Amino acid sequence: MPVAESCARIERRLSEALLARNPAADGEARRHAETCASCRPLLVELDELRAQLETLTTPDAPESLVGATLSRARTLLGNGTLPARAARGLPEGYTSECLRLLGVALLPFPVVVAWNLALLAVGEQLLAPLLPAALLSALGVAYVAAAAGWSALLYGSIPILAHRRALRAAEVAR
Repeated sequence: MPVAESCARIERRLSEALLARNPAADGEARRHAETCASCRPLLVELDELRAQLETLTTPDAPESLVGATLSRARTLLGNGTLPARAARGLPEGYTSECLRLLGVALLPFPVVVAWNLALLAVGEQLLAPLLPAALLSALGVAYVAAAAGWSALLYGSIPILAHRRALRAAEVAR
């Protein structure tokens, strides 16, 4: 096996030992790095990095805190204090509120579409003698794009509003 390939394998093993936070994981690789001139700089760098990582470790949480937290979580989950829907992130009544708001928002939609189409037709008749056809088409496309953007904002905000209203209703019910 060529020397460069062997050194690359040794470097990999030393790096893996560092990532596993086990300096004695591979004694053979360490012995090779200590004697090999091309591997020695890497060993020095890894040792410095290991020393820096050891200073960054945080102490473990006290057992009493872990036990109290687990006990409290079991109590909350066991007696049904946390509702099943809260685990999914949706409050009670969200679906019905979302459907109600969507129904109310869709009622005037045909009127709004008819109004916009009429406005485009009238605008075309009024502006056709004054503007070139290409500019008139560009204005029509810009108007339709703006109307689509406003519609997307309106109908896209319905789930957010429904979520807030359902949360507020749940708080009032408590």
